[in-house]
Amino acid sequence: MAKRTPVETGFEGLALYPGLLGPAEQRALIEALREGAKAAPPYRPRMPRTGQPWSITQTNFGPLGWFSDEKGYRYEPRHPETGEPWPAVPEILLDLWTELAAYPAPPEACLVNIYRKRCFVHTLTG
Repeated sequence: MAKRTPVETGFEGLALYPGLLGPAEQRALIEALREGAKAAPPYRPRMPRTGQPWSITQTNFGPLGWFSDEKGYRYEPRHPETGEPWPAVPEILLDLWTELAAYPAPPEACLVNIYRKRCFVHTLTG
């Protein structure tokens, strides 16, 4: 891993570490996320109350997964489609957590949002 000095953001508790992961570490992280997504395939969350699908898909790692549907936002211990527990947080992320988070316990949830390039066109008729 490269540079470990954060860029000041002006927001309490938020730090950016540009260049922290070099190309090899980035590839390793992507591969770890892809491998974990085999056990917890990306799914499309839905908006509370309306049930409208989000424009993204997501998956989670760790004992809990962040989830959204008609009932609201919450953490769930199992994948909403497979019913299986979420896979473990990848080691590369746990290493970053240990180094950067300054928190004595491991993370309980790791949300991964997957954005795909799309164009939404809304038309109004009257």
